[in-house]
Amino acid sequence: MEHTKKHLWFWLALFTGLIFVSVLFVTIRLSRSSSASQDILKAQTQVEEIHISTPEQIIEPTVPDVKQVHMIAVGDMMLDRTVYLYTLGAKDFYFPFQKIGDFLQSADISVGNVEGPITNFVSVANGEGSQRLVFTFSPKFVGPLETYFDVVSLANNHMLNFGEKGLAQAREFLASSTLGYFGDPLNRLGNISTIVEKNGIRFAFIGFHELVETGFDNVLSEIEDLEDQVDLTIVYPHWGYEYVTTNPSKPQIEEAHALIDAGADFIIGTHPHVIQPIEIYKEKLIFYSLGNFVFDQYFSEETQQGLALDFAFEKVGAEKIDFEVKLVPIRISEKSQPYIALSPEKEAILNALSKYSEVPSSTQEMIEKGFISAQ
Repeated sequence: MEHTKKHLWFWLALFTGLIFVSVLFVTIRLSRSSSASQDILKAQTQVEEIHISTPEQIIEPTVPDVKQVHMIAVGDMMLDRTVYLYTLGAKDFYFPFQKIGDFLQSADISVGNVEGPITNFVSVANGEGSQRLVFTFSPKFVGPLETYFDVVSLANNHMLNFGEKGLAQAREFLASSTLGYFGDPLNRLGNISTIVEKNGIRFAFIGFHELVETGFDNVLSEIEDLEDQVDLTIVYPHWGYEYVTTNPSKPQIEEAHALIDAGADFIIGTHPHVIQPIEIYKEKLIFYSLGNFVFDQYFSEETQQGLALDFAFEKVGAEKIDFEVKLVPIRISEKSQPYIALSPEKEAILNALSKYSEVPSSTQEMIEKGFISAQ
């Protein structure tokens, strides 16, 4: 009996020990598991803290607001008389622009002077005597003009060749196209200017017809009124003495200075049928005459030459607009088709332009190389 009790106590003690060991083992495992979980949670929290704080430390680079516009300006375009006959012969109203079209279309804005009204009147310029100087342009030229140009000047001495009715028709045809227009042949208020906005830069184009000797104050007022509405003001005067290449007239110079004093940024002249010198006045460029562009004056080298201006404008933020202008000599063929002049004619035109221009010697050197940049 006593032996049985001892045996029973032995098994009881052994069982109790096993239970204790088991409990101890489970407690240790749970403790380790809890510690690992806390470590994982702590690591995740650190990752989240890093994820949250990292973007606050990144500084984004400032990207400047850059606006750029490419503009081409040309001189006088006469689409009647012999030009009209060649166009009819080619059965193509794009004929006058065939050799220069790609150049014009490369620009954001192309501008030129239309030397006569667009009307339904019958052309009389291929007759005799004074009729040779009375122009009307076929409405079929509107398509080519709006293909190659964005805006045109009507401030010239041929715009009233068919009277006020002809002028009214010209405005109607242009208004029904994509072309903008500016300038009045009598410098009357209401149509002197137009505003063109391109790539975030606003341009005012203002026409001035000097030969009527009236309305100059209207032009000056227009410049002043538009100053706060635009970034750049470009005046297209029709002025000066015909066929004079070496110097502008005294009235041209006086009026050019007055236009700039009123707020004009660039002056691009037409009418003399030849290229005239460049002047810098109060750091502003004056191109006294670009000469012919599409014309039928075959009687001299100078009347078969012209100048195109190829501008690159750049505005960074609200700062002053920088520019560079390429001076592109133009040759007009015996069929009145303008094209970019080749060497050595190109160099001869630029050298003559440099020689007679009223600009610093550093600018003369640039002109000989075919460009002018902002100083």
